[in-house]
Amino acid sequence: MVGIFVYYKNMKFTDQFSLVLDSQEHAMLEEMASFCAQFDFTEHNDSEIFNRVWDKILDAHLEIVDQDDKSKL
Repeated sequence: MVGIFVYYKNMKFTDQFSLVLDSQEHAMLEEMASFCAQFDFTEHNDSEIFNRVWDKILDAHLEIVDQDDKSKL
């Protein structure tokens, strides 16, 4: 038996990535974004994308995980 995939012209797809960072990694990512902004990184790249990424870094959800509970890591 063969599966059939139906594609409609009005279907739209996008991609999405997820990262799991510890506090030190998140702090480093914040520092890197700050460093890039300080040296006009956006002058050579799309400033709208950079601002969206930086907003996501700053608005990241913090979850405290019990070190004994490895299933959440």
